[in-house]
Amino acid sequence: MPRWIYNRPPEKCQPTELRFAQLLNAELTDDWIIRWGYWYEDEQGTLREGDFLVLGPVGGLMVFEVKSSVPQPVAGGMRWDTVDGDNPVTQLLAQHSGVIRSLKQSAANRMAPWVQKALVFPLVEVAPNISEHRSIPRELIVASNDLRDFGRVWRRLFPEQRPVMKEQREVFLQAFGEGISPRNVQAFISETDMLLLRQATANYHMLDMLAGNRQLVFEGGVGTGKSWHALEQARRLAENHGGSFGRHVLVMGYNLALSQRLRVLAARIKLQRGRITVESSETLAAGILQACGIKHQAPTTREKVQRYYDHELPLLTLEALRSEKDKLSSIIEQYDALIVDEAQDHDTCLGTGCDPSGDCGWWSIYTALLKDGWNAPITVFGDIAQRPPFRAASRFSLDQLRARLAQHAHVRLERALRYTRPVFQFLRGLEADGTRELVTGLKSTGPLMDGPDVVQRRGSAGDLPRLVEQVLGEWESSGLCPPSKVLILYERSSIDRSALAGLEKLCDHPLRPYLEIVDQPNHRSIGHSSVHKAKGLDSLAVILADLRPFAELTSPQDRYTYFMGASRARQLLACVHAAPP
Repeated sequence: MPRWIYNRPPEKCQPTELRFAQLLNAELTDDWIIRWGYWYEDEQGTLREGDFLVLGPVGGLMVFEVKSSVPQPVAGGMRWDTVDGDNPVTQLLAQHSGVIRSLKQSAANRMAPWVQKALVFPLVEVAPNISEHRSIPRELIVASNDLRDFGRVWRRLFPEQRPVMKEQREVFLQAFGEGISPRNVQAFISETDMLLLRQATANYHMLDMLAGNRQLVFEGGVGTGKSWHALEQARRLAENHGGSFGRHVLVMGYNLALSQRLRVLAARIKLQRGRITVESSETLAAGILQACGIKHQAPTTREKVQRYYDHELPLLTLEALRSEKDKLSSIIEQYDALIVDEAQDHDTCLGTGCDPSGDCGWWSIYTALLKDGWNAPITVFGDIAQRPPFRAASRFSLDQLRARLAQHAHVRLERALRYTRPVFQFLRGLEADGTRELVTGLKSTGPLMDGPDVVQRRGSAGDLPRLVEQVLGEWESSGLCPPSKVLILYERSSIDRSALAGLEKLCDHPLRPYLEIVDQPNHRSIGHSSVHKAKGLDSLAVILADLRPFAELTSPQDRYTYFMGASRARQLLACVHAAPP
């Protein structure tokens, strides 16, 4: 990956520039330097801004000005159809001259790199064997068809391909490698994150193609946008109905944290008609039991908790649905459609084995609340590889579930959407027993956005709070991320059982459970959670604290936990490892 130097305010982070940046990031190696956004002085001494400077290992330095479309002269050639009416070639020549002046000032008696220039049109194809295009010399144009082979472009611009000397690199870095403000780095991170989320929320062609199917089963690995698709499908089912009032859609998550996050996001959807209700398995069961006068009270001992949620709670809820129909008349058959996220966590059987002719675990509870039962509109999102190893695999059967769905469509989401390149590559390196299927399902069908490298630190249990604060401070001071955007994850079920026990603040920011702040967009706190309770969540920045390094883990369950924690990060990931006890 090339070395990146960012200096781009938010209003300048245009999608066309991001597309060009993605291509450079995918094509170039670590002996290239790219400055995205730079300042130069024109001949009148006015400070102006350019797009990209690219210094290669051979040839020299390129001044690239990126355009989404090719401008053309108007009004008899006196003006151009650009925002300011300026000639793009004149603009490029001014940038080229300004960069050369800056290099000369830094060079003193040293050798500066040779400088070339070009206008880049990543979205436009231009015939190669012409002298000019819309009054712009073809030799100054790098079009989308040129970018299919960037090495060839570079050889065309620097035909002699002389090696760039160390002295020339130093001159460039002195002239353009400093002065990056934290604000501008933060702007780049924020804009990239917005585009990652936009990518995850805008790519709904599968839902478009399958809109005529009443029931759907989606499988997809980590980061493929299953939860975003679930919310979009809920919106479509709620609004797209022949009746005057739309549908009442039930969206089911398994754990409390994911369900609360889905609830917050669903509340932001401005429905034209219809309703969306989000529940977790626990809150749904508790509501049913409460209507029957039965108190839901989970055990406090760790040994009994899993049995309670896997056996006792769903069995008690099923029995209530069958025997207390009069008390549950307002609950049974109240929903028109069902969406289930993280389906692999919702058991299809409550005994030791799955009986295709009998009950279907939690799913029998969900469908009992639908007006048309198993024939209602139902969409399922899941990934069998993400089922925790500590929960028996035999208790969930996708085949049994599919057998209950009438003429459903079964599709797979292939592409990981939410990761920058360093996070994606880090996750791809976590392949071992316990994570092999997870890594296999992690795919990318195109270039990934650039981002900061994954941070790895190690210390004793007593050092961990200081190391976590160190990472938080570095991310904040460099402008990457404020502490309030960070989610801290640990292996233990409670923070009081981790190396962060007893801490109330980090970097003067309160530490609070994620569930307490998920619906508070302007909080100043640092959220924390166990990895297992964070299933299905994602965050711009994650610190994985108090786990041993992945290479030292021998248990498939521990490796699964490590991978799932690391995969919650979209852009910034730090792994603060615990030293051996």
